[in-house]
Amino acid sequence: MSLILNVTGHEANMLKLAWSSQDWALAPYTVGRELVESQSANIRHILCELSYHYGHHPSPDYTPYFKRLVDAGQKLSTALFTSVGAGEEAAAQAELIVSDIRERQRLTVYSDATAHIPWNFICRDIGKWEEFAPSGNFEDFSDFWSNLFSITVRFNKTDFLPDKPLERSSFKVLYILNKTHYQQARKHLNEEEQECLDRLLEIDVGNVTDWDSGRQRWRQISSNNSLLYIFGHSDGTSIVLDEDADPHDTKYRLDAAGLMQVFRKRERQRSATICFFNGCHTAAGKMDNSFLPITSTPGFYGFIGTEAEVSNIFATRYGINFMKRVCEEGMSVQEAYDSLKTDLFPQSLLYSCFAHAKYRVESSKQS
Repeated sequence: MSLILNVTGHEANMLKLAWSSQDWALAPYTVGRELVESQSANIRHILCELSYHYGHHPSPDYTPYFKRLVDAGQKLSTALFTSVGAGEEAAAQAELIVSDIRERQRLTVYSDATAHIPWNFICRDIGKWEEFAPSGNFEDFSDFWSNLFSITVRFNKTDFLPDKPLERSSFKVLYILNKTHYQQARKHLNEEEQECLDRLLEIDVGNVTDWDSGRQRWRQISSNNSLLYIFGHSDGTSIVLDEDADPHDTKYRLDAAGLMQVFRKRERQRSATICFFNGCHTAAGKMDNSFLPITSTPGFYGFIGTEAEVSNIFATRYGINFMKRVCEEGMSVQEAYDSLKTDLFPQSLLYSCFAHAKYRVESSKQS
């Protein structure tokens, strides 16, 4: 079964949710926006603590944080299935459908970005948690949506993407990197990871370390199928490539409006681009003051981002593994994202997929 959830702003303090599949559609219902946003913020706060722990502790362990995540995830679930006003029956039906899931399902969330929700950390309440002892593997999260579903969040329903790999000859990659963070993180990689990173950075059109150079390179490939990889510090509304630079210097700091100005596609011919914003809080932000606008314009098919602060070392390691899968091995975005959930668990759970699930490029290793 493949599920679809449409989320839209209903009123200033409401969100409207509508669940459906290929066989049925429930009536829409409304929930309280403030409650959803407060519980989402609570989850991200815990994730920041967890990420800091993994970046600073010699023997990191997520289990002390686990029950806090369970509690926060259950509260967010309650907020999303508690109808405010009409629609109580539809909300109850939707919650029952989720509670009855026994095998992993695909879930596509279409959102107008009225609220950024950490979908992976919603947790269903099935009455087992009081005595539950986490074992330290991905199965601990079996009742979180990260395990129940293969989740794709989309902000644009209209863009059509052919169900076949994009031609290798038309595909380009642009890396825009915080030079200091990149160089420091690279020192902590093993030899194989460094070799893979160097190989990936050589894919046409290469890498730059400031926004002016990024703008120039983008002009060369804006009409191509492409992947835009940005590695820098973020607060959810801007990305910084040099923390020591003047905070008003747009050569090293770019906000959501600046990203729109620099990277919006202006040509009429169709091309498909996804973005990987590899920095802290790149899946946060609200509505137009976030990374949503540029990745929802014509020619863009969404982005990969983080729900919380991520160490530069892990961000680099995750980025290498993701890019290798997509740019070299021919995996789809969803296949790469899902495989990394287990391969780089648990910090991999800090990443969310807001990109078209079927985006795929021909493998560079074809015989």
